[in-house]
Amino acid sequence: MKTTRMSSAYVAIVGLALLLNLGCQPAGTESETASENFDIAGWTPTGEISSYDPNTLYEYINGAADSFLNYGFEGLEVQDYAKGNLVVTVGIYDMGNPLDAFGIYRTEAGDGASRLAIGGEAVLSLPYQALLVKERYYAKLETYEGEFDETSGEELLRAVAAGLPGIDGLPEIVQSLPLEGQVSGSIRYEKGGLFGLTEISNCVWAQYQSDGGEEYRAFRLVLDEGTEAEMDAAWTSLGEKWHLSEHAGYPILTREVPYSGVFGVMRTEHGIFGVADSADMEQVGTRFELLLP
Repeated sequence: MKTTRMSSAYVAIVGLALLLNLGCQPAGTESETASENFDIAGWTPTGEISSYDPNTLYEYINGAADSFLNYGFEGLEVQDYAKGNLVVTVGIYDMGNPLDAFGIYRTEAGDGASRLAIGGEAVLSLPYQALLVKERYYAKLETYEGEFDETSGEELLRAVAAGLPGIDGLPEIVQSLPLEGQVSGSIRYEKGGLFGLTEISNCVWAQYQSDGGEEYRAFRLVLDEGTEAEMDAAWTSLGEKWHLSEHAGYPILTREVPYSGVFGVMRTEHGIFGVADSADMEQVGTRFELLLP
């Protein structure tokens, strides 16, 4: 799996490969113009490039392939880079869009790691691994020879981020949940059923802690266009299984979930928000106060 230098724009390579596999002709897509040659400043590429698509990803990460595919994985290129006594394997995953890239990044980064404002965000797990998300790309850096320290790890992350196309920062919707009471670094994007509830999917969510020390989760449904029609459809679907009530003039749907307490979903002019893990309806209403604009 060792590599020379990433050829032309990573996206262009993957996009072209997928088009050819589908028997199509490439035609002026975003992937053809997304970036120039990928490069990591100060590092020397070694070996040959290994490339994977959705049909072959299991050859590289057999046990974890399904998780990537669930988040819309489109392509991967793997390249070794050397600097001094360090050799690092760099995997660049094209997840198709920034939200899916964020979703798989946070899934793999887990809780507790210190977040670095590099690219969209990065974590450094000394001495062997570093992870980075930037727009539609998720980068996984693992030492093959030698070990990272804090300085070399952050320098490499910054160099990889600079080599990827697009702008820094996280998707806007990821930052749409209120910060008050939010547990730092707990935001996730869940593409499938949220908290085991199949009727709720495509949500950003975060862990919260009340002034009294109680922990709960809050979430927001991600809608493709955010139109009234989409909200109507999502709300109607939930209403078939959940109980309708009201709080502060807004309609609320609630459901009692065994071992998890009362869940509530509120529709506002800004979107559909929810809270989980409440003891009763009164607590649902109190926690919704944080979500009201």
